[in-house]
Amino acid sequence: MAHAAGGKCFIGRAGFYHYIQWNNQLLNHDQIFLNRFVESPLIHPTVMCRTSLLKKYGGYREGPFPEDYELWLRMLHNGIRFHKINEYLLDWYDYSNRLSRTDERYQPDAFFRLKADYLSKWLLIHYEKIPPILIWGTGKSVYTKSKWLAEHRIQINGYVEVTRKKNPVFKGKPVIHFQDIPRDHLILSYVSDRIGRIRIREYLVHNGFTEGRDFFMMT
Repeated sequence: MAHAAGGKCFIGRAGFYHYIQWNNQLLNHDQIFLNRFVESPLIHPTVMCRTSLLKKYGGYREGPFPEDYELWLRMLHNGIRFHKINEYLLDWYDYSNRLSRTDERYQPDAFFRLKADYLSKWLLIHYEKIPPILIWGTGKSVYTKSKWLAEHRIQINGYVEVTRKKNPVFKGKPVIHFQDIPRDHLILSYVSDRIGRIRIREYLVHNGFTEGRDFFMMT
C-alpha cells in the first residue's frame, strides 16, 4: 500500500490523492482483477515479484502506452495473481514534472487505447461470439474514451443513461434507460465520476449482473 506524501503543489493533486485511496482498497486478487480496467490497480514502486516471472512474460515493453500498466494487464491476462499487504509501505511523492504527467505514453488516450486492447483479448478468449455492447454514459468524454474499441472491431450497439431522453440517440446508436438494459448485452461503464461508478456497480450487482462477465468498469 502507498501513502500520498507531500510533493510540490500543482493542479490535479486531488486526483492523485483519490487514486491512492482507491488503489489501497484493492487488497486481494479478485478486487485487483475486476478493477484492472478502471485504472492501474497496482502502484508501480510497491510491486515485488521474482525476476524469473518478469522474464517469463517478457518484462516491460516499449510502445505508445504506460509500460507498467501494460505489464500488469499482460500478467493478469495470463493468470498471474496479485495480493497486497494491508500496511503502508511507501510514501509516494508527486511532482508536476513526473513522466506520468508530461510524457505522451501516460496521457489519457494511451490508457484507454490499452484498456481496449486487453478487453478485446479477454473477449476473444471467453466468447465464441462477442455479445452486443452497451456503453454506460454519453457525451464527448465517454465517446473519446470508448472510441478505441473500434480498433478491435468491437461494435457499440447502444448507450445507457440514467434519464429518459426525448431523442434517445447518440452517435447514431440508441440510448437506453438504465432500467431497460437487456440481459444479453455486455455493459462497459465509461462514467469517470467516482460516486457514479459506485452507484452503477451497486445497481448492476443488485439486479443480477455479474462484474467481470456481464459488465466492466472501464474508468
